[in-house]
Amino acid sequence: MTDGSAESNRNVEKSSGFWRRLGMTLALLGLAVLLTAVALIGLLGGLPLVWVATSLVALCGSLIVGWVLYRLLRRLLWRVGRRLAFTYFLVGVLPAPMVLFLLVVGAYLMGGFFLGHLFREAVDKVHRDVSVAAEISLGQADMQAPSSTTIRDIAIAFYRGGRWTSGDPRAPEEWPQWLENRRLEDSDPLARPGYLPPLVELYDGTLSVAATAGDGNGGVVAFFDGHLETRLRELSGAWIELLRAGDEGSETVRITVLGEGLNLRPPWRETTREDRRAYLSRGGMDTSYTIEGFDVVEEVRSFDSGEVVGESLSASLAGTVSFLTGQLFSSSREVDTRAWLFFFLPAFLLFDVFAGAWLMAVLMIIGLSHAVNRLSRATSAVHSGDFSVRIPVRRKDQIGSLQTSFNQMAEGLERSVASLAQQESIEKELSVARELQKSLIPSEIIGVGDVEFATFFEPSAAIGGDYFDILPLDEDRLAVVIADVSGHGLSAGLRMAMLKAALLILVEQHDDAKVILQQLDRVVRTSQEGRLFVTATLALLDLRSGRMELTNAGHPPTYILQDDHVEEIVLPGAPLGAFGHSYGTAVVQLNPGDTVVWLSDGFIEATNPAGELFGYDRTVSCLEGSRDNPALVRDRLLGHVAEYTAGQPAEDDRTLVVMRYVPVDQKLEKSA
Repeated sequence: MTDGSAESNRNVEKSSGFWRRLGMTLALLGLAVLLTAVALIGLLGGLPLVWVATSLVALCGSLIVGWVLYRLLRRLLWRVGRRLAFTYFLVGVLPAPMVLFLLVVGAYLMGGFFLGHLFREAVDKVHRDVSVAAEISLGQADMQAPSSTTIRDIAIAFYRGGRWTSGDPRAPEEWPQWLENRRLEDSDPLARPGYLPPLVELYDGTLSVAATAGDGNGGVVAFFDGHLETRLRELSGAWIELLRAGDEGSETVRITVLGEGLNLRPPWRETTREDRRAYLSRGGMDTSYTIEGFDVVEEVRSFDSGEVVGESLSASLAGTVSFLTGQLFSSSREVDTRAWLFFFLPAFLLFDVFAGAWLMAVLMIIGLSHAVNRLSRATSAVHSGDFSVRIPVRRKDQIGSLQTSFNQMAEGLERSVASLAQQESIEKELSVARELQKSLIPSEIIGVGDVEFATFFEPSAAIGGDYFDILPLDEDRLAVVIADVSGHGLSAGLRMAMLKAALLILVEQHDDAKVILQQLDRVVRTSQEGRLFVTATLALLDLRSGRMELTNAGHPPTYILQDDHVEEIVLPGAPLGAFGHSYGTAVVQLNPGDTVVWLSDGFIEATNPAGELFGYDRTVSCLEGSRDNPALVRDRLLGHVAEYTAGQPAEDDRTLVVMRYVPVDQKLEKSA
């Protein structure tokens, strides 16, 4: 599983590397196409080569700077805490000063608009005064000899038959019909938003406001006779300067943007700087913060002809914050209290919401950053092999659940590693035990005196419970033993080693096979590991005569192969450690060339995929055939069993000993 995961990670890295290289290649290709397109457009458009080269360098520099900033930003925001803090700064912190800045700018612009409103209101008020003066003068009885030609800085001129008769000589000689028409058109100035009464230019260039009044007998022309800027300042309370092109200190700069002409003029005359400062600071007003506005009078007409003279008139406006505040807010305490209440209540609630969100975001950023840092450190510790690391879980949210899952994973990994280490230790111990068991069992023996052997030993577990041995007793006698200890694994292997040690001693002390098995039975019964059973067959062979004495203690039959005939010798007997001490015995006379087969029940009880046993009959049929070579007999039986079981692993230990009796004199005859 580990190798598969590593291979999967390598495949993912290769795939991501491929896509990263592909993306870089496409980006470079797109950059090359962009630079080529810019160069072609510049050259085909007739731009100088220096300009094209400068544009390409500037474009490349911008792209490089952008790429460097992107890399720096990615490096800076690699940590989750920094990324959260930066995100909150963009979403929760930065908008507040930006909104505040917009409010300040909006308030400044609104102040400028309000100054424009004050300016237009002052002009309209002057015009209304002039119009009222004209109406009053029109009611005088004697037009030829008026009682007065001025009314509160307003000059009056009388007309009859369309011509000037008396009054202020600065008035036009002919009746100003254009002004009369304008009066009729502007009879409802409130219906025109942004309405501004017409300004007129007297013969000496002075700006004024004029109005007419007339009936069937004659008419009156009235116009403001004074300094218009001063009067407008008095009426509005704001500083007002009227600037025209050509005025001293108001030179015009004309620029063209996208084909449209734009005239730029200085906002104030240099000669009025001190006067403006003194005016704004009247009454102790603070002039540290002032708001400036701008308005345009679209038409300035000649008093005589009514034609538009010169360019549009600019009105530069200024007022202090305290002045505009006093103008904007009511002087009624009750109204002020309600207005401020309706303002501060939602503002306070909004501030509370923002403060709560800010506090929650800060706590969230700190908590998430600490949690992610702990998780990162713990993951690094696990990656370095320290599976004992644990994260203290104090959170009750998804992060806490993730930390708990990590702790469970680390605990599982720790148990798995400990189990793996223990398993490796057991595997080493089993390997040593397996090697020890191999040393207790004879290796494949080709020949011992007058006999030839072929053996097979296959434990079903790491340590088997089967045992066989070939023990030369003297020059003329040989003992062959095969045994099967109940159970599997290490305990069965240890009992098998105990039996071998006891058997070696007993074989040297006794010549009778029954006595040897009886003594082995006593050894088995003295075991402190519960009920232990051992099946065994002990064969004592006289090499000179071929006489073989068989003694069986509950073990499977012994098979004799003689002249292509298989004889099954079944000797009922009690296993060692069971009830009773009756053992089956038989004496068999072996002829030269006879073959003897001993096997464990692992062969008899071998099953096919359908669960059917191999059985005794198949064992006999498999042993039939050539017996000239013990290895051939062994391999024939093993082949049939493997075919029958379809390669399934053995469920029980399999032990096989094949012996062919060939006296020495017969060997010599064959060799001769």
